[in-house]
Amino acid sequence: MTWQYGPAYGEGPWLSSTDGFVRLSLDAMLDLRLEHMLSRLEQDPQDIARCGAQTAICGYSEWFSRAAPCLSIGWDWRLVCAPGVPGLARAGWPRSNVMVIDRHGADYAWRRNLEVLGTVVDALPWRDNPRQVLLRCTL
Repeated sequence: MTWQYGPAYGEGPWLSSTDGFVRLSLDAMLDLRLEHMLSRLEQDPQDIARCGAQTAICGYSEWFSRAAPCLSIGWDWRLVCAPGVPGLARAGWPRSNVMVIDRHGADYAWRRNLEVLGTVVDALPWRDNPRQVLLRCTL
């Protein structure tokens, strides 16, 4: 495995390797400013054909960093409704090119990496206004 260090492979808080992952400490990950790139609705064509069938509103979102290191994190979500209050809930683990590393530079175990990335996603403001998220979505 070939390692390259930091922004433009100079000094920096992240590592990039030939396996496609951007490796970051948790602190470096939390310091990044992630921005909304897109959200889309997912629709099962079979649901459209079945009038009166139970359905679910679900989709996915992708956020990214403009500054180095260039990374993205995406996840599926679904609309959930408490009485009179619509909300969004993450469905499943995020997808990303980020591998969180410990203070010794070792990769987190895959499941722990996904759990940490899930916590990062849950801390982003993507659920603050479900109506706005749904209005931004296209099929």
